[in-house]
Amino acid sequence: MVKHSAYSNLKVFHHRSCIDAMAHKIHIAPVHVQLIPTNRCNQACVGCAYRTKGYSSSQMFHAGDEIPWSKLVEVVEDCRAMGVRAIQLTGGGEPTVHPEFLQLCEMILGEEIDLGLVTNGVLWTPEHTEVLQHAKWVRFSIDAGCAETYASYRHARPEAYDKVREAVRQLTRSRKSNISDRPLVGVGFVVNDRNWLEVVEATKRARDDGADNLRISALFQPQGAAYFRNFYAEAKEACREAASLATETFTVFNMFCDRLQDLFAASPDYSFCGTSRMMTYLGADCTVYTCCMNAYNERGILGSFKDQRLVDLWTSSLLIEKLFSLDATQCPPCMYNGKNAAIAYAMDPLPPHVNFV
Repeated sequence: MVKHSAYSNLKVFHHRSCIDAMAHKIHIAPVHVQLIPTNRCNQACVGCAYRTKGYSSSQMFHAGDEIPWSKLVEVVEDCRAMGVRAIQLTGGGEPTVHPEFLQLCEMILGEEIDLGLVTNGVLWTPEHTEVLQHAKWVRFSIDAGCAETYASYRHARPEAYDKVREAVRQLTRSRKSNISDRPLVGVGFVVNDRNWLEVVEATKRARDDGADNLRISALFQPQGAAYFRNFYAEAKEACREAASLATETFTVFNMFCDRLQDLFAASPDYSFCGTSRMMTYLGADCTVYTCCMNAYNERGILGSFKDQRLVDLWTSSLLIEKLFSLDATQCPPCMYNGKNAAIAYAMDPLPPHVNFV
């Protein structure tokens, strides 16, 4: 049986009504919302895209921004009313730092909206396990194969490394036997010039801790693909070796070369961005941006929901005009090239040679 990828670009084909609407130039509600409850963070990672000077998503970033609880309640209510099917809590900052983080998760789950979380896991407690065991997935950002590298890269205490690994184990132990009733627990490893030698060891440890998967990606930063020039070949081989550690119950998503290709490609060579129609980004500054690549950047601003409801902003003529006039060729290197290619193909009423399956 073919094993389906949680990161497959082909998931867009399961949203046929959205594809048809876009093909007819009809404005739709996003299927998936990335919600950034806070820009505050309890770590200081060297490669943080939002805090790296000169990177696209650092232009307007303010580390103290945080969405107040009353506005978060409105946002979740509006997402339900709009028909949003999934909310991903991510950064920005570290989502668990928000004082109402657990209440936010419970509210999203109570509205029967699918919940995903990207976290560094440092603040994880049994209460987090109790609530997040009902999420669809949780990915712990670790990016290291040992405590020393973890501490150096994240400006954290070395003991935090073992604490996060224990959080992975706690969440996996909480799950019921029926796989449909449990969250997928993943570990994130973003390859950079400090950690690439440890990708194999990190994969082994994630597998030993009971994680369902490990995702290998590549650091997006102002230098682009040139950043990897001195260690690309060695890192590529290390990622290939890490992928070979997959088992029947542990998947390795080796996306390193895909992300490098996105960096090599520079700006997209297509104008229409279907991803920005099906997924949007709600910043901790109460601003809607086209995506995470254009977050906290003037180029990506669609409007503010600080003094109005999200649903009113999303249906406003100003936002619709901005979204429909988006030209992807003016964007920075994009990690959504594959997804946009799949959307564009799905929108084509008569692609060539369709009968030669």
